[in-house]
Amino acid sequence: MKKLVFTVLTCCFILQAHTQTEFAQIFGKESTQWLIPQQNCLTEDEQGCLTVMDTVSIVGTDNEYKLLETPLFSIGKIRTDEINSKLYFVPQNSTEEIVIMDLNLVVGDEFNLTYIFYNGTEYKKTIIVDSVFVRNGKKHIQFDDLINNHFSGKTKRMFIEGVGPNWGFTYDGFIACKYNDGVQLYSFENEYIKDCCFISTSVHNQIIETDIAIYPNPIQEKVLITIPKTKVGNTKMTIYNGMGEIMLTQTISQTQTIIDVSHFPANAMYYCKFQLPNAVVSKKVLKR
Repeated sequence: MKKLVFTVLTCCFILQAHTQTEFAQIFGKESTQWLIPQQNCLTEDEQGCLTVMDTVSIVGTDNEYKLLETPLFSIGKIRTDEINSKLYFVPQNSTEEIVIMDLNLVVGDEFNLTYIFYNGTEYKKTIIVDSVFVRNGKKHIQFDDLINNHFSGKTKRMFIEGVGPNWGFTYDGFIACKYNDGVQLYSFENEYIKDCCFISTSVHNQIIETDIAIYPNPIQEKVLITIPKTKVGNTKMTIYNGMGEIMLTQTISQTQTIIDVSHFPANAMYYCKFQLPNAVVSKKVLKR
């Protein structure tokens, strides 16, 4: 009888071990980058809030940890536990390890959210899993809490397999795109962000961006769009509001086009995306 019980327990243990799912790798073999848009309203020009694009990159290793850094400062370090499907974070100038992703949670489970602001202060709250689903081959753990960010709109916090927490690492941004070894593995599920054009740094886009003119800015009842003749070719223009909702879509085939924006709410920022034949360019405008 004892032998039978031992055999049953052993089989259960083996079955459990085999059903333990390892989540997709967070880190690439050579490089990993997350692109995170931030709205910076502490510094404001005549066009309203500025947009800051943080490129969070892995810049080295420290034993089992990967070191995280933006172009301006170090964030901290992270490590994965593939067996237990967890991601851990240690903030800069700290020794405390924080769980920032757990793919084992089920609907109704609580998660203690902790992140560190730039000034070192902590923010903590308890969030609850409201759904678990697979999208684009990646497991998503979704919570009953919204990301508080200008561009993310009414987006709930999620753990995304192979990507990370969709709100980033130490501040309330959101992950727009994820790259492993230079290959894009993820982009935000939003028409304005999904092709990552908003954060493109290609030379081609930088040249074209200076050629496209929007006048006046701030915009009024109507706006004049000017595109050089050499760049015109069934250009698609889409205008989004600050929540990422489409306000207007129009094909532009002339060098100068007047757009009626009288129905746009005033005192708001808008984002114009131009899908040209050989590039994508984004510009922001303010309506007083």
